[in-house]
Amino acid sequence: HLKASKKVGGLIDYVAKRKGVDKTVNEQILVGKPTEKQLKFIDKMLSECPDVKKSFEYEDYIENPTKQNASALITTIAENNPDAFVNKETYINYIATRPHVEKLSSHGLFGSEENVNLSEVKKEIENINGVVWTPIISLKREDAERLGYDNADMWRSLIRAKQMELAEIFDIPFDEFKWYGAFHNEAGHPHIHMVVYATGDAKGYITERDIEKVKSVFAN
Repeated sequence: HLKASKKVGGLIDYVAKRKGVDKTVNEQILVGKPTEKQLKFIDKMLSECPDVKKSFEYEDYIENPTKQNASALITTIAENNPDAFVNKETYINYIATRPHVEKLSSHGLFGSEENVNLSEVKKEIENINGVVWTPIISLKREDAERLGYDNADMWRSLIRAKQMELAEIFDIPFDEFKWYGAFHNEAGHPHIHMVVYATGDAKGYITERDIEKVKSVFAN
């Protein structure tokens, strides 16, 4: 869910200013130890956001605590905890324009329509009174490349093909079901951000079991 909150303090400022992980990153960054600032930040955030321990990025960080893996973990903490963002508009802008988003025009946001106007989407999102869901689907690099889901076009096509099933899972009538996505091509774990909400009076509803259904939709 996405709520207006400043709970996670300066996290967004840190993430918004960091450079995206680049596959051509130099050896010093790859093997260098995390900075003291990174270590303190991770310790603090893991206590507030324990679910991140289920992520690929956390596994990589524990197995190999480098500066690069620390940076990837901090980004994951932010992206999986949208309460860190001051408001819905800020979150949409972040996923559409942050480093390593694959841009389809001047930004990386895509949806069911052919051309997404980022400014209009931000205004619409900001005026939604109901819940805005923010699913993230992450793959390991080798799996993304093997399956062909290492680019925005493939993800856009997949979500468009599955949107009726997704509307049913979220308990939103299809004519009120709205979604947007953005593909972040991180070196280790490329992932897709989604924003899901109802445009009409429908409230929508999703349970833990439904979350597994969402994963299953993308797997089949």
